[in-house]
Amino acid sequence: MSELSLTDFLGDTKPSGGSAEHLNLKAMGKAIVFLHPGSKIYKRNVYWFPFYGEVEKNGSKSMEVYDLNIVCPGLDINPIAKLRKALRDDKSIDLDEVILKVGKGKDAVSYKKGDIIGEQGYDWRKNLAYKTEYLFGVIDVANPDSVHPFVAPKSLGKKITKVIEEQIEDEGDVKGNPFVTPYAFRLTYDSKAQAADMYNCSWNKAEATDEIKELIKGDGPDNKPLIEPATVEKIAWLVKQALVYDAEDLGLDLSAADDFDPADLNKRGNEDSEEAGESKEPKKEKKEKKPLPKKEVKRPETSVDDEDEDEEEDDMIECPECGTEVPADSETCSSCGNDISPF
Repeated sequence: MSELSLTDFLGDTKPSGGSAEHLNLKAMGKAIVFLHPGSKIYKRNVYWFPFYGEVEKNGSKSMEVYDLNIVCPGLDINPIAKLRKALRDDKSIDLDEVILKVGKGKDAVSYKKGDIIGEQGYDWRKNLAYKTEYLFGVIDVANPDSVHPFVAPKSLGKKITKVIEEQIEDEGDVKGNPFVTPYAFRLTYDSKAQAADMYNCSWNKAEATDEIKELIKGDGPDNKPLIEPATVEKIAWLVKQALVYDAEDLGLDLSAADDFDPADLNKRGNEDSEEAGESKEPKKEKKEKKPLPKKEVKRPETSVDDEDEDEEEDDMIECPECGTEVPADSETCSSCGNDISPF
């Protein structure tokens, strides 16, 4: 995870490749914002991992399955990356085999091997490949009271990139640079649109008021803590809670989970994640393991300590239909089956 210059950001989002309250575009639907130069641009890779925990809504508490936002540590030490690699390498495990199960009764959610590794025809929403996000500090024109942290998924990052590139082409390197000559962006979110069109961005003619100019000159929120990776102990514990397949037969070492205190898991995701909300760890019951298939389970020839090399670190592109990262030379998306050969 790293801080990006504007030049780095523009290049990184091309198809080839905090104390303040967050601005929640999903809840708002639309917003007109100015980027805050002092808050910089940060990049992080995150997993959305299922968890069954207590959630408080409107004064009442209930147990629900929800996704934790987990900032990735290095792939060579990351239990989720190792799980995906082990499943891809072990051809003896059927794609329909349930590997993870979270929740109870009718609320339980299962993840098949095909889901987890992003196999074509399976639920792309359960693909446990990481997603790239960008963090900005923004000033909401409708409520210019402070600078808010804002998290943009990679698809929106590309669209912000396009607006900046068009402004630089039309206005030059000074007037076109929003960190030098501030101008407004109109951001929108539509949950009913196709995956590639849920987020959109366009230039907006709103002018910076004196109040906004003062905020632009001042200090913004420190977004750097939002890129801090989760600990291996925490991720190993989460995987262990959900795993119904035998870890040893997958070649997974989840011993790091023994060093994690569940009492530390008191928010949705990392301590400063975008949608942090109070969540207490439910009282644990003894987990019933699913019986192993009555067949010999082949061990991966490659050590699980090796880095998850294939689609995680090579040249990648993002599927315009579902947003999944796939190898740049792919003809179809491994998650949703969309034809991506033009890319």
